[in-house]
Amino acid sequence: MKSSCTCSQCSRCCKFLPGALIAVSDLDRLEAATREAGESEEVWAKRMFVASAGAVLGDSATGQRIEVPTLALKSARNGHCVYFRNGRCGIYEARPSACSHFDSCKQTDAEAQAVGLPMHLERLAAFESGSRYARLWKMLDAAGQRRSRASLDKRVRKLNRRKG
Repeated sequence: MKSSCTCSQCSRCCKFLPGALIAVSDLDRLEAATREAGESEEVWAKRMFVASAGAVLGDSATGQRIEVPTLALKSARNGHCVYFRNGRCGIYEARPSACSHFDSCKQTDAEAQAVGLPMHLERLAAFESGSRYARLWKMLDAAGQRRSRASLDKRVRKLNRRKG
């Protein structure tokens, strides 16, 4: 279910934990809203995204852990999401699924996991099939446009300190 929250708390991630993870289904919508006329797909992708280490999925029965490579929105120089401007989302109608299904003020961990897990599995399937999503991630990673696991962990710790 899409978020309908309008409180300022729900923009915390835009400011302090930017770089929304992009779902496979987000690509076409984001491209339609942000790709400039005549801009190649490669230039657009390099302007928009980084190759992120992504989520780590674990199987409690086997103890197996799988990293799911993920495209993520880039961050601005001030550390905020590149589309967070004047306290608002500049691409609100086309925003990534991770943003549109996130209510940091009232969502429980279980609710967040219920929304996030299908998106992670969709990304994993995209890599297994060699889809456009996987191709863009590999191109960005090869170009050195990536966000490491350590960088993600540092951002989460920073956000948690701000909550406390």
